[in-house]
Amino acid sequence: MMKRTLLASIVALLLAACGSEPLRVTPPPGDETPLPPGIGETAPPAVETPNRIDPPEPMPEAEGAFRWPVKGTVVERRGGGGIAIRAAGEVVAVKSGRVQLLLSAWQGRRNLVILRHADGFLSEVSDVDEILVPIGKAVRQGEPIARLRATGTMRFRLYREKQALDPALFLP
Repeated sequence: MMKRTLLASIVALLLAACGSEPLRVTPPPGDETPLPPGIGETAPPAVETPNRIDPPEPMPEAEGAFRWPVKGTVVERRGGGGIAIRAAGEVVAVKSGRVQLLLSAWQGRRNLVILRHADGFLSEVSDVDEILVPIGKAVRQGEPIARLRATGTMRFRLYREKQALDPALFLP
């Protein structure tokens, strides 16, 4: 029962990141396990909270070229698994877009920010110390979205049409 609840939560988060309709989950007959809040029920009218802007701001046009999310040293390259960068300071948007998803922890990553770009790309930064933007905020290329307080290692990934890409092939 715990696995079903966890799976339903993960699927709902992924659908929310892709902009799909909210997931409606109904338990099998005889299953009385409570579902997490917001799963299997219609959400109440959205309101602006410190980590969400509702309705989301309009999507800005994406630039042709990417920029590095932070000035630092690449310490690991995993192809479609992204790159690890040792750095400190502000982490910026690699292209203009809209904040799609924020997570404090997911699959071994912490403080994850996903931006959706108008050209179909998704960019992800994770393992940062502080997130500076709410969900739904439109950001311009180079605008700070997160912060590394001390020299640490952050991760950067790129996706397009559900396919993980090697970010090193797209960065200058």
